[in-house]
Amino acid sequence: ATEDERNEFLLNGYKVQDFNLTNQSGTYDRRDHVVDTDMHKEMVEAMDNMGFGSDTVQQLMRLVVAVLFAGNMTFGERGDAAVLEENEASLAVAQLLGVSFDNLAASLTSKVIFARGD
Repeated sequence: ATEDERNEFLLNGYKVQDFNLTNQSGTYDRRDHVVDTDMHKEMVEAMDNMGFGSDTVQQLMRLVVAVLFAGNMTFGERGDAAVLEENEASLAVAQLLGVSFDNLAASLTSKVIFARGD
């Protein structure tokens, strides 16, 4: 990603090792010698060739980064209820998805029961 993209997607200062979804193997060097930045550029070019608009590409990237940060979110307990902890990861997810932290927390920790006929 470009420096502007890293800023936009809140990635400055983060490395692949910082995300729980990408750091589990402990292996960060590709054995096939493929450079991930080159693959990223090729993927964006391919999306453009397939007719993806720049807004759509940006939204997809924003969603992928939100998923990376979501893997770092933590939950606690308050009585019998689960609560989303307000930390860097959960705040980043909320910002990237364009929702408030409170709405994100409510969406992830509330249950709604629909009765037949409602």
